[in-house]
Amino acid sequence: MIKIANGVAHELRNPLVGIGGFVRRLYEACDIAGDQRKYYDHIISNIKKIENLVKKVEFLSRLPMPTVRKESIRGLIEKATRPYLQQFEDRKIELTINLEEVFFPLDSDLVVRAFSILIENALDALSDGQRILIHGNTENNYCKILVSDTGAGISPDDLPFVFDPFFSTKTDGAGIDLAIVKRIMNSHGGGIEVNSKRGEGTTFILLFPLERRRSIRISRLQD
Repeated sequence: MIKIANGVAHELRNPLVGIGGFVRRLYEACDIAGDQRKYYDHIISNIKKIENLVKKVEFLSRLPMPTVRKESIRGLIEKATRPYLQQFEDRKIELTINLEEVFFPLDSDLVVRAFSILIENALDALSDGQRILIHGNTENNYCKILVSDTGAGISPDDLPFVFDPFFSTKTDGAGIDLAIVKRIMNSHGGGIEVNSKRGEGTTFILLFPLERRRSIRISRLQD
C-alpha cells in the first residue's frame, strides 16, 4: 500500500506545482477583489494541503536510515515541545515533562519529528485547560516514554488501526502522521503502543533500546 501511495504522490507532485503556478499567474494578471480573492485563497490553501500530504507520503515511504549519536531524550522532547509553547499558554494547557536525564543512540531529527507529531495529536484532542504529561523511566535495557493527554480519547473500535497508513477519525485527517511515528520507532529498533479510553484521554507508550542491536549508519552521507 505504501509503495502504491508513494507512486501516486510522485505523479501528483508535478501537476500540483503547475496548477499552483498558473493560478498565481492568473491572480496576478487579473483585477481580483472581494469574493474572487476569497476563492483564490481557498484554491491556494487546498493546493498547499495536498502538497503537504504528498510530502508526508513520500517521507513515510522513503524514511531515511537513522543517523545516530548519543542524545539526551529529555533534551529532544523539550526541543519538540518548543514550537508549541505559545499555544500551550494561549489555551491554558498544562505541559509536564518528568524525565530523568538519559543519553542513548538516537537520530535527533527523526525523534524530534516523532514527538512533534504526538504533541500535535494531543493538542487536537484537548480542550482548553486540559493537560499533557510526558514521563518515563529506564528498565530492561529500554527507555520507556509515555505521552499522555486528558483529551477525548479514542474509540475501542478505532484503537487497533491508529498506526495504519491512511486511517483517520478526523474529517480533514490523512492518517499519515502516526504511521510515520511507528516507522521512526521501528527504525530505531524500538516500538510504540497506545492505550485510550473514551472521555479519559490517551497514552502513547514508546520504547527505545538503550543500545544498538544492529549496525546502523553513524554519520550522514556527504553530498
